[in-house]
Amino acid sequence: MEATLAILKVSGVEGVTMRKVASMAGKSLNNVQHHFKNKEILLNNLADFYFTQCYDDIAQFSPSNRVDEPKQVLYEFVLFILGQSEHISDACLVFRELWAVATRNTELEDKLNQFYVTSIDRACIFWSDYDRANAEKAASLLLPYVEGYSIQHKALPVDKKQMAELLSETLHTLLTQPVND
Repeated sequence: MEATLAILKVSGVEGVTMRKVASMAGKSLNNVQHHFKNKEILLNNLADFYFTQCYDDIAQFSPSNRVDEPKQVLYEFVLFILGQSEHISDACLVFRELWAVATRNTELEDKLNQFYVTSIDRACIFWSDYDRANAEKAASLLLPYVEGYSIQHKALPVDKKQMAELLSETLHTLLTQPVND
């Protein structure tokens, strides 16, 4: 999967062929074709692999020991997420390529949609001290923002720390607002 991901990042979906994957992975073409009957199956498996990488990256977050204020933990989390998205700016490229294929591949479209649903759910678990409806609103704001930030962070007039402060304040407001019945 790492070979497939590397090819996708450099050449896009059109550049991903079974032959190139086999060559880059140091495997025989027959071996690759045995595991992945066609390019569609290969890309569906790539999506699973890539989503796991994304989840694993986020799971590395741990607030500093000196922080016990929920607002400060939120700030550190947002700062961590923004830092991750700066370093994985190729994430937007991977998602763009996968979404392009998903227009013709309903299984991949379902996987992408499920990735976002699961990401929202994971954020809600992280924010389990808050009302679920508020956590869903906050996660629904953060997720697309981070994806866009990975593309545009270099052009923004506000640095990462200022952006984390602004975003964490906004998220804190959403998380702590009274719940409408």
